[in-house]
Amino acid sequence: RKWYGAVLTTAGNKVGLETSDIVEIIDLRMKKEQAEEVLARKHYYPGWHMNKKHWISVYFNQDVPDKKIKELVENSYNIVIKSLTQKDRETLL
Repeated sequence: RKWYGAVLTTAGNKVGLETSDIVEIIDLRMKKEQAEEVLARKHYYPGWHMNKKHWISVYFNQDVPDKKIKELVENSYNIVIKSLTQKDRETLL
């Protein structure tokens, strides 16, 4: 019942891209310190439609390798799993 990621479509300029074309992005949860570090890099944006301190957006294109996106998804999932109660974690397993 907690989100760790969301695949969304939006106008690129709403995310920070230099286009108004419709793009697909993924919003992922991060620890605040991680988000600050990642957002300092090119091709990463503050979470669109999410808390900008704990979420980032990544545009699905050639600039961020799939492997890196998969790592970020796993990190986001683990953050959310750790925030759940023991009972809820056991229910997922």
